Amino acid sequence: MSDEISLSKPMIRAVLFYDFKLGINAAESSRRICTIGEETISVRCAQDWFQRFRSDDFCLEDRSRSGRPSDFDDDRLRQFVESDSHLTSREISALMGVTQPTIIARVHAIGKMSKLDQWVPHKLSDFDRKPGCSSQSQLNATGIAFMFSSKDGKK
Repeated sequence: MSDEISLSKPMIRAVLFYDFKLGINAAESSRRICTIGEETISVRCAQDWFQRFRSDDFCLEDRSRSGRPSDFDDDRLRQFVESDSHLTSREISALMGVTQPTIIARVHAIGKMSKLDQWVPHKLSDFDRKPGCSSQSQLNATGIAFMFSSKDGKK
């Protein structure tokens, strides 16, 4: 089992700010944070945050970004997917008037994915996480090891 801890963005930014106040440089701060969780923050990202702190911007929240706001209706998509889980992305794209790649990306964003022509939750349940038959002893115990042996009885 790994000793890594999952850090949220606000936690990472708080550590960056703390290191900034201690006089630690961005590269060293990034390395220190990555010892807690692998590839948690890049050196470049840490440098960007240190630049913000140097310019007296101590807000740890994301800045609003410019650009066109999304006008996609995730709730309407969720209704389509949940009302008929056998709809294809092509059919949903025709119903909603957007491209098929947009539907695929947005369906994934709402936590669903297509499996065997059906939209299912993206996250696995505890039952789905159980390992299958992975060792020879399990195969022997289930009585299907004969399927993997040759005619003369050798494996």
